Amino acid sequence: MLSQSTINKVLLLGKIMNEPVWSQDSGEKALCFTIATTEKVKKNAEHVLHEEYHDIRLGSHLANDLQLRRGELVYIQGKIQTRQFVDEEQIRRYKTEIVALSVDIITAPQAEPQLSQAHRF
Repeated sequence: MLSQSTINKVLLLGKIMNEPVWSQDSGEKALCFTIATTEKVKKNAEHVLHEEYHDIRLGSHLANDLQLRRGELVYIQGKIQTRQFVDEEQIRRYKTEIVALSVDIITAPQAEPQLSQAHRF
């Protein structure tokens, strides 16, 4: 007999797109950042890269031990959560984000290649 339980699990491998910032807008202090994942999709008979952006929320109990930076490739395990809030114009808004339960840094950010003066245009 099947159980009545459900699963809410997310696995992402992506690049941090912005410097993580601390937020306390939902009552709990959390480190927030966006990661991008990329996949090849077929569009008009050719394969193109499609980039998807994911808002990540990492509780302070995990974030305090990490030094996350823009450009790092990270592996995140977490769950999807939608929260509601009232904005500055008193409009009720909803935000769906990934609540990270674990984060592993895979690679450090890549340095931007520097062109020598002779090769600059």
